Amino acid sequence: MYPPGQAPPQYTNPDYYSHVLSDSATKQSLTHSIVAASGVSGSGAATPNGKLNGGGGGGGGKLNIPGFSGLSISSSGGPGGRPPPSPALQPYHGTYQSISPMPSPLFGPTTTTKPSPLFGASGSINVGKHQASGSFSLGPPAFPSQNLGPHSRPTYPGEGHNQSYNPTVAPGGASPATFPKPSAPASPQVRPPSRVSSPSPERAYNPAADAKAILEELKHTFTRASPKPLIEILPTLSPSQLKTLRAEYKSIYHGVNLAKHIKSVFTTGTPFGKLIFAVALGPYESEAWFANSWYQKKETRNELLIEALMGKTNKETSRIKASFRDAKYDASLEKAVLDELPANKFRIAMLAQLACTRMEEDETLEPSTIREDVARLGAILERNSAGGGETEMISIIVNRNDVWLREIAAVYRQVYERDLAKAIIRHSKNLVGETLLHILNGAVDKPLRDAKLLDQAINAVVEESREDLLISRATRIHWDAKHLRRVKKVFKKKYGITVGARIVAVTKGSYREFLLRMLRED
Repeated sequence: MYPPGQAPPQYTNPDYYSHVLSDSATKQSLTHSIVAASGVSGSGAATPNGKLNGGGGGGGGKLNIPGFSGLSISSSGGPGGRPPPSPALQPYHGTYQSISPMPSPLFGPTTTTKPSPLFGASGSINVGKHQASGSFSLGPPAFPSQNLGPHSRPTYPGEGHNQSYNPTVAPGGASPATFPKPSAPASPQVRPPSRVSSPSPERAYNPAADAKAILEELKHTFTRASPKPLIEILPTLSPSQLKTLRAEYKSIYHGVNLAKHIKSVFTTGTPFGKLIFAVALGPYESEAWFANSWYQKKETRNELLIEALMGKTNKETSRIKASFRDAKYDASLEKAVLDELPANKFRIAMLAQLACTRMEEDETLEPSTIREDVARLGAILERNSAGGGETEMISIIVNRNDVWLREIAAVYRQVYERDLAKAIIRHSKNLVGETLLHILNGAVDKPLRDAKLLDQAINAVVEESREDLLISRATRIHWDAKHLRRVKKVFKKKYGITVGARIVAVTKGSYREFLLRMLRED
């Protein structure tokens, strides 16, 4: 892997650089420059309410990211009047080009007392000059037992009351939608943790005994600390319980931070040390640490940055930013991104996420705006000429919420008879494509996406001796017990083996024990 902007000159990607390398467009592409001025030039614009919206026109528009007036990427335009791709952004074969594609989102007219404004009575839909019939077949769905609307995704045991999975607003209006209720599947049998005293999120947690047990081991100066208390206590704590434990630990041991104390005893130079430190940090500080770890080695770990930030809500992103610690950048994640990343479209995507201008999850669907988003994406992805338009794609996908993105993916499939995710990766075989696919796949089916990421991380341990992906992804999914159960259920269905069996095959020692307990596979 080459550092950003340093791909070998002989490597060319015809899908991405064809118009840059052509004689007719060389002069236009070479005029693409980085200037220290205000705003971020592209084809999107900031609305008065602060949300990022891409303009439907050519390259003369701007994508304004509040608070980042020092970054500007200007362009004299590419083919069709659109911005050319960033010369600094090298072709990149990453996570979503190495794993099998996600299934297409299920779609169709919503079964409601009030039909969706996106669909006509016949099931056809009009977007721009295109018309698609509702009779178009997707083939066998990944989860055929459920009737889902165009903005729905598969449901899993335990999520029936989760609004993020079951939208309460019908497309195009504020009135509640009436969805058909599938029969509730039996809840999976989850074996309780082996430690009888392990706390559960459902009952009150007194951290006193656990804090003392951990301190008893960590405070030894002349003997090697045993990892047993950490393995028994930390993996099964919910975020709120961990916060309580950290507060108790600080109160009984001279104000010492639990995570820092663990790091001083168990070095993060080992997989086990990294894992227990990440878990001790909690859900937001750990993401900030992963984002910080991304640029600490000679070989950048772009996946760590993408997965730590992209697709998060504004509240989650704000808490990750507040948890970021790096004296070199004055504890500012924005400054780290600006300094560590070259001025290209990938940096624009990162800064757009850090600007916290994403739609809130409860925002009402607007059918006309969804049709406009689909038309704008189609104008970029379905044209014959390759490259360009990535700033506009960023302005749409980075700043739409999950329900909105599911609707966009379903409508795009109906209109163009093509899967949106596949169209994106065909168009952008680079870090921008990886970033947008991570967001989109998480919106369409997050448990399946995370199961595939977990499988790829386990493979990376064997093939590349790379532990960071497994540590970050396992830590991330274990915070939500319901989501963890869904991921494990999908993993076993897809790969025919349990996550625990795969972990046992590639890990050993305390590292294995902690992972298995964290994933409830002990």
